[in-house]
Amino acid sequence: NGIIGDFENTLMRANVLTKGTGIGFKENAKALGAIVQGYGAFSKENEESNAQMAAGIARMQEFGVAAGTSVAIVDDLTRMMGKNQDEALAMASSIVESTSRMGISMDKVASNFKSNFGKLVMYGENAEKVFKNLSAAAKATSMEMSSLIALGEKFDTFDSAADSAAKLNSVLGTQISAM
Repeated sequence: NGIIGDFENTLMRANVLTKGTGIGFKENAKALGAIVQGYGAFSKENEESNAQMAAGIARMQEFGVAAGTSVAIVDDLTRMMGKNQDEALAMASSIVESTSRMGISMDKVASNFKSNFGKLVMYGENAEKVFKNLSAAAKATSMEMSSLIALGEKFDTFDSAADSAAKLNSVLGTQISAM
């Protein structure tokens, strides 16, 4: 029986939601399987909500993000940022779509988001904007996002900012001030 038998109505609804997008039964089933396995707030009884999430996860698969990765991101957003499922799915989708337009690989976006999520949470409602800006900066500078974050953290105190500014000045031949 498996996932198809247990969730036939949910899958049928997900297929209706993705009709005309090129996403089919197979992609929706894969997305729903990832949701069942990896979404902490999953409830079998919420067929409509599950179908909407499956359709959203399937759409992110079309951008190249693995279903399990998308589910993990949505799960983090609901658990650690207090977003409801719809808000978390919308935020994850927005990040995927905007960074895709920047030409950043989706594997890179997903891994950056997951690995830096703990630091992004502190920005609250601005976390999405901060992540998009960091993604653009990482692409423009050919630096890893974690390196950019580490560089930014060096400016958290006056002493470390002065030291970092002096090092940057010597490397870049500029006059960056810690003030």
